[in-house]
Formats: sequence, structure tokens, C-alpha cells
Amino acid sequence: MMLIFLLNFLACPKPGELPDTPAVAVEVPETPEVPQVEEAAHTKFVGTHSSPECGEERQYPRHIVLSPDMKYTLTDLVSPCPPGGMCAWSGVITAKGTWAVEGPMVVFTEGKVDNADMGAPRPDTLKRGQTGQLMEGRCLYAQNSGPVGAGSPPVP
Repeated sequence: MMLIFLLNFLACPKPGELPDTPAVAVEVPETPEVPQVEEAAHTKFVGTHSSPECGEERQYPRHIVLSPDMKYTLTDLVSPCPPGGMCAWSGVITAKGTWAVEGPMVVFTEGKVDNADMGAPRPDTLKRGQTGQLMEGRCLYAQNSGPVGAGSPPVP
């Protein structure tokens, strides 16, 4: 046993000396480039868009919520009942449906509408203006919020 220890001790390099190490080729794989995921065309439109009254075209505010699941809720505040008031009609028209992006346009497919015959015509499309905001004819919408979840309209 002592002989093995002595042989191992003699085989060790002296302090300050390093043994020759054979050159070993190590192949390091290249890190693959991660492809950049392009933002979906619709994500820039997701959120709440509001337009105040707009001349003769529409004389009341309109809010449109575009949800990430491609559903929308449009709310027209035609003649809201005042808080605490007694009204035969709420004065609010709500339309729901689906939306899609076609080039610079947001295209609506209307589904359920409350009081469909009241108020100004609802838009079939909105276009993206030069500033990036959505437009309905000459009526400009301000994007009040970013992505939202369920597509519920803002509280009037």
C-alpha cells in the first residue's frame, strides 16, 4: 500500500510545473438564431377606442372595444338616462360581433344589436389614419387603453 502511495506521489508534478496536456478538439455547436416573431397585425388595434360626437355624422360619443379574441363591443351613448333618473329606454345602443384586419382597415361583422333601428348607422369598417388612430369617415377615435380581456365596453 505504501508503495502505491510513493509511486503516485513521485508521478505528481512539482510545484510550479504543469504536466503536458494533450490538445483536445472540442466542437461547440453554434447557437441557432431565434426567429423574430412578427407581431400579429391585429394586436395594435386591441383595446378601447373612443370618439366624441362627430358633427352631422354622429351627435353622441361612441366607444368600441376590440378584444384579442377578435370580438368587439360597440357602445353608442345616444341619450343616456341620467343617474337616478327614470327612463323608458337606457339611451345606450350596444352592438357585438367579430372584427378582422384587412390592410389598414378594421372590418366588422355585426352580430347581436340592442335597439338596432336607433341612432346613427354603425360602421362596417374603420380605417387607420396617418397618425395610427382609427377613423370612421371624418370621425377620429382615441385609443384609451391597450389590450383588454373580455371585450366589455367602458363604463359611460
